[in-house]
Amino acid sequence: MAKREIEDKEFEEFHKANRFIFKKEYAEAEKTLQLGLEKAKREKANDKIAFYLSALWHLYLHQKRQVEALTFFEHADEVFTDYYSKVSYARLLSSIYKDHDMAFNKASEALKLMPPNNQALNEAYSVMGLCCLGKSDQDKALEYFR
Repeated sequence: MAKREIEDKEFEEFHKANRFIFKKEYAEAEKTLQLGLEKAKREKANDKIAFYLSALWHLYLHQKRQVEALTFFEHADEVFTDYYSKVSYARLLSSIYKDHDMAFNKASEALKLMPPNNQALNEAYSVMGLCCLGKSDQDKALEYFR
């Protein structure tokens, strides 16, 4: 069996959900993603759990269901251990939800996890600067942008 086929089988529910989304059958897409999430939980596969939580988050955002979307991203954040995810979460908290304090904290968490001189440092500091701008603290924002 080819590697691509194994990957497709491994995330079968995700691929099915995408077909439902394409057809704008969002309720079916949600059910399918929930099945994938339950399967990942049974397997105790944190990477897959986070993946399906993120997929549900994106589905809800796509439907303009921001409150429900945030709940799934909060759960995904508990499972994710990488700094890229934390920076992404921080960016979304700041730009979509306007929760600049939480976004700043998530970007700070990401910085603690990053190796020195990592490319993502710029993005984390930029998010922190945007959070300061969102709170009308231009001087502090400039510090983070620098």
